Amino acid sequence: MTEFDIEQFEARLKALVDAYERLKTDYRSLQATLEAEQRKNEHTRQRLGRIIERIRALETQAEDSGSDNNYRGSEP
Repeated sequence: MTEFDIEQFEARLKALVDAYERLKTDYRSLQATLEAEQRKNEHTRQRLGRIIERIRALETQAEDSGSDNNYRGSEP
């Protein structure tokens, strides 16, 4: 039969609790980083959406101007 070494058990338990605390701290830090990155991504997505809307409006405006010029060019 093997002997139970309480000191070895306590040392192992303490090491496991310390590792758990480190992992918990790392996890919270990673969560905060993820949330910050998600906010930045959403902000960037919104900015790109507005830029695309402006580009489309400029394209439409250019097409309208181009068709006006073509129409004027065909007048006698």
